Amino acid sequence: MKKLLVPALALLLSGCWHVPVSALWRLSKVDTLAVDPAGVRLAGRIPDWIDVRSGQAHIKLVSHEGEPDAQERILDLVRDESPNPRGLADEAWAKTRFVVFRASAADVAWLRALQDRARAEKAAGESHKGRLLLTAEPCRRVDSPPPGPARVDLYLQLGDNEDFFKIYDDVDLRDPAVLPNFDSVIPPCGKIAKRA
Repeated sequence: MKKLLVPALALLLSGCWHVPVSALWRLSKVDTLAVDPAGVRLAGRIPDWIDVRSGQAHIKLVSHEGEPDAQERILDLVRDESPNPRGLADEAWAKTRFVVFRASAADVAWLRALQDRARAEKAAGESHKGRLLLTAEPCRRVDSPPPGPARVDLYLQLGDNEDFFKIYDDVDLRDPAVLPNFDSVIPPCGKIAKRA
């Protein structure tokens, strides 16, 4: 299970050159079997004219990848509206805001069961590969997006008493390598709400 977290976070969005070296070092020290999934939060610093709502951010998790007993689950992340996320006060920029997500109660239960299975396999000397992929469906809160970069940074919190730390730095959503045709594929938030 420990092998699962670090490579996956390095694959978020578009290329590992956006992952700070400090994040790689910190993630390499994480024992994912000891982390309570209920305390994990993912935060994004996004332009203030963009939004990502509950059910629009997902993590695809594959355990035992390439094996007959492989499991795959899509976790639909839930917005966490807790005020003052730890460690992010100094990260606030003008014309940006933070959105914070957590796993649903059902997904937390599933993740804990996966941890139990991984602990048993570790005790038996077994090792397996896994993979994570983060996806999001942003929407725009304005009729006409302003020109210029649409920069996003991602932060991770590994427990309620832990600070957020940056895991992805300065990704421009308008970069065609990240999201081709950004302005035409980001729908107004109202249309997403009506569709749901």
